Amino acid sequence: MVMQSCVERDPITHISPYGMAAVSPSRVANWFRADDLKKAISNIYDATSGRLLEIVNYNVYGEQYVVSGERYTIWLLGKALTWVGEQGQPSMPQLARFCFNLVATTPRSSTPLDVPKTKSVLPLQGFDIPFHSRQLRGVVPLFRSFLENRLPSADTFAYQKQLDGRYITNVYSKELFTITVPFALKLLEMTSSQYIKELLGHYVTDIPDNGNKKPDHEKDAPWDILTPNERGRLLLREILSYQFASAVQWIDTQKTILQNGFRRIVEIGPTKTLATMFSKTLMRLHEYGSEGLDLIQELSSEASKISGQENKSSGATSAVEILSFETDREKLESILNEEEEVDDSDGNADDEDTRKQSN
Repeated sequence: MVMQSCVERDPITHISPYGMAAVSPSRVANWFRADDLKKAISNIYDATSGRLLEIVNYNVYGEQYVVSGERYTIWLLGKALTWVGEQGQPSMPQLARFCFNLVATTPRSSTPLDVPKTKSVLPLQGFDIPFHSRQLRGVVPLFRSFLENRLPSADTFAYQKQLDGRYITNVYSKELFTITVPFALKLLEMTSSQYIKELLGHYVTDIPDNGNKKPDHEKDAPWDILTPNERGRLLLREILSYQFASAVQWIDTQKTILQNGFRRIVEIGPTKTLATMFSKTLMRLHEYGSEGLDLIQELSSEASKISGQENKSSGATSAVEILSFETDREKLESILNEEEEVDDSDGNADDEDTRKQSN
């Protein structure tokens, strides 16, 4: 209901002007890439004087994205990408001219109620709220207030222990969550959160080489005064507050998972949606540039060690061989129980150390 308040509706039909659509750059043309899709969206945004159209789900590199926007701009995107596919390989200035001419000759009032699908754009039926788009930024304060009243206090929950190096945020997914100044600065860049800015204080404009130690001439920032748990709680609150109004960075999340050595993946849900996306991503690692090639080499090496022989495959196949995708709830519960036992043993060891020190 809160999100509904951010979306205007026709007073008579109660129909929202917004929608969502799946977009596949690879289905536009062989040469068409994600960057080209972004340029096409930018051209439509400019041609319509800033009407909503943005990528909100980065699912599979070069293959699967989701956009939120007005039904009008999604309709225009379908027409523009169809034109691109028919033209061979038009230049970006040509695409820009086409978009401006298209907008000039296609009034917003002519938008069909059900936007037709095209070869590369598939409107998602039943979605009339632009999820994960900037349109929902107005609800962030309400959700922040909700979270502030419900997140455990920093005195009763070990935010640092539970999150540091163990969590990949939806807002910024290029590295693991850490309670550090550099990571907080990245979150600030992605969200423009005034609370994170106030937390960091002078670190926002005066960042020392090591990223953590404040300059001697500066007064303490709130960051320097709060405990790691208090910092972690505030950062988590802001991440969750902005999450539904920020794009889903699943492509970066997958890359971060692989780069940090995680090889067992458990998906919670009725179907293997994310696992399927992950498998597709593995087959496209060679398109990631140097980082992708490094991952292919690393995964191939691991697969070779596991099989006990030199692996001659492309690398993507090797990755599939060593990654374990699971959706079994019983296995998940087993994993969680194992982790709890480890945490308990760590706690017992800490208690024993404390007793020895007191004696």
